[in-house]
Amino acid sequence: MAVIITGGIDLSVGSSWASPASSAAWSCMPGPFVVARGAGRLGAGRLCGLVTGAFIPYVGLPSFVVTLGMLAAARSFAVVLSENKISTNSAGGDSS
Repeated sequence: MAVIITGGIDLSVGSSWASPASSAAWSCMPGPFVVARGAGRLGAGRLCGLVTGAFIPYVGLPSFVVTLGMLAAARSFAVVLSENKISTNSAGGDSS
């Protein structure tokens, strides 16, 4: 958001949302440490913003380059976490 406010181009918006969304789906799976996984999904979204927000002013890289890198990193994280599967069945049953 700060990149857009300062007049830059933010290419990582969709991927920055996909990363915590796939973390949220992963945290809903049954098993131990559900609360810790829930905190992890919040951390994933904050980490995307923190890295993008730190690299632009402190390292001095252009916002286009930083957000393009975050787009690739966040999208890759989402694909790895979801094991490259797309779930379309929200009514229950087999969702693979």
